[in-house]
Amino acid sequence: MQSRHRSLNRYPKQLARSFGSGSERLFVTNGKDGSFATANHTCIQTRGYVPTPDNEAENNALAKVLQRHNKAAFLGHVSSGYSNWAPQEPTSAKGAKNCVKMDTDGKWRSASCEEQLLTTCEFFVV
Repeated sequence: MQSRHRSLNRYPKQLARSFGSGSERLFVTNGKDGSFATANHTCIQTRGYVPTPDNEAENNALAKVLQRHNKAAFLGHVSSGYSNWAPQEPTSAKGAKNCVKMDTDGKWRSASCEEQLLTTCEFFVV
């Protein structure tokens, strides 16, 4: 337990938790803005992933992190089983919106991968 506690201490204190099927997902931000490439690189470096909510509880947990910072964040690979698209979404302006972001309301929207959004990562703790 002490090693797990030590490893979680390297992440920022702004955590929201979501539980599902015997595992715990932690959504963590470093408080910095960046493009999708920056967010993805940061998550990979810390052995995490760009968040991909698979159900409403996970979506709500991530939304709480975003609400604390009043900023949107990128989502990773959007699952075909769960979605929370805002009305009139997804859209693509001639291919300019190839990424997905979640706003503080938990709704998903199409986004440019170059937008500067809150860098947020997802970690699985079993």
